[in-house]
Amino acid sequence: MIGVRKHYPSMRIAPPWSAIYRRLGFKAGTTELREGERVHIDRLIQEGIDLVELKGASLVLGIKGLGEGGVLLEGDVLFPSASLAGMLAGCTGALIMAATAGRGIVEAIERSSADDLTRAVVYDAVGSEMADAALDWIVSAVGQDLVRMALRPTRKRFSSGYGDLGLESQQTIWEMLRLEELGIGLTPSMMLVPGKSVTAVAGVVTLA
Repeated sequence: MIGVRKHYPSMRIAPPWSAIYRRLGFKAGTTELREGERVHIDRLIQEGIDLVELKGASLVLGIKGLGEGGVLLEGDVLFPSASLAGMLAGCTGALIMAATAGRGIVEAIERSSADDLTRAVVYDAVGSEMADAALDWIVSAVGQDLVRMALRPTRKRFSSGYGDLGLESQQTIWEMLRLEELGIGLTPSMMLVPGKSVTAVAGVVTLA
């Protein structure tokens, strides 16, 4: 498990309806929708879900060093982020992962942006939340393997472009996980393609 790259070419997860509605700005007990509006939004959400094709990848590596200079992993992989090092304090390893909602939902967002802004906004929320939920799925799946080794992944995770973990770390993760094999590309500005794609690093700790 440690040091073994895993690809998940077809992931099935329960759609995070509540999270999608929160991303759309709806607040439970506060936002009111007429019945017809709720039916319309639900239909658009389901359309977006049907367009999503989740794929992902993971890799667990041991930690060689943590400090002001960042995180040094096995294989001499360096993430120059003091904030990430702080999050991984007390961890023995790091879970590197990525997920994508696929090209279909992104292309649908682009098409809808020209003539149906509501549909585009809903699809955008679906794509973002489904990709994020896929990371949760990966953490759970990896956790089932790690528990046999008396290890578990942390709930907290850190993404490229957040805090002092620059977007350039996307290239490191893209190469480590061989994301091109899943149809995920990388632009010169270190953005993942298709757009509804995410990377993250979580910790791995020893069970007490």
